[in-house]
Amino acid sequence: MVKIKNDCSSNSYQVMKYYRKSIFRLRRYIKSINNIPSKAKWDKYAVKHKLLSSLTIGYLSGYGFNRLCRAMIKAIHKNNYK
Repeated sequence: MVKIKNDCSSNSYQVMKYYRKSIFRLRRYIKSINNIPSKAKWDKYAVKHKLLSSLTIGYLSGYGFNRLCRAMIKAIHKNNYK
């Protein structure tokens, strides 16, 4: 019988890698359209670019997708006016 190694730390690393990539791209997407994308628009964009969905990003962030986007917009505007 072959034992399959289930390395949770490796899975966690992969999830966090996709999470960071998705957050980076979400911030860039928000900057480009200068508005909060709808969940449907983001999900379509995410599938096309192999990113996490709005539901997954919201869950992992602990804020929810719309609240996270609002916080990003606030941070973007704050940094632009310094």
